[in-house]
Amino acid sequence: GEAAASRPTTSGGSAGGPVSSKWSLQQLREYFAAEGLDYALMLSRIKDLVVKALIAVEPEIVGFCHQGANFQGATSSTALRGLGPNQNCFEIYGFDVLVDQDLQPWLLEVNICPSLSSSSPYDKRVKTRLVAEALTLVGMRPFDHDLVEKAVAEERQSQRVGLRSKPKTLPKSHTLQSIGSSSLAELGEAEWTTIVDAHDEYLRRGSLDRIFPTKEGVLRYGPLFA
Repeated sequence: GEAAASRPTTSGGSAGGPVSSKWSLQQLREYFAAEGLDYALMLSRIKDLVVKALIAVEPEIVGFCHQGANFQGATSSTALRGLGPNQNCFEIYGFDVLVDQDLQPWLLEVNICPSLSSSSPYDKRVKTRLVAEALTLVGMRPFDHDLVEKAVAEERQSQRVGLRSKPKTLPKSHTLQSIGSSSLAELGEAEWTTIVDAHDEYLRRGSLDRIFPTKEGVLRYGPLFA
């Protein structure tokens, strides 16, 4: 992978290892193999830590996401599919994790606005690819001036005449408690829209790894949700 991991070294570096304090995951994997350490175990524990940390603050994240996706649209088409940021609201978090000698990860902090500046050519390559893949993942659409101007004009007109309609939402057929025991034929339009959107996002993931939601993750982390 292209992601980076940090390991403090002396000016001379460690025997047989890179001198730089910032390694690629491939370099880290090779170091673990040379030292007889379980790289897969460490990485799975880090992923577990990240998922649990995000679940712990899920209400706050969802609240801020809804604040950033408040474009209503005066027509049903713009309200349902989201002309504005409804489909493109996202954040990038930076997790600082310390791994001890027992390969147990410890969360130091989560940066809600991680630095995207580059201190080396490798650092620039990693962060450039991260930004490019993040924008691809969320499905940023080409900006359409005519479409936006039309929607804004409709919004202003509805406000002038006092006929601002309540935004339409797709009807849900199930709750989180009932959907687990439902068949595909029993799913409604809202559920299928969520499935299709999630599938499209998965196809745009590039080299990124979805760690949640997954089939195994739902069973493991489901009870942690309030």
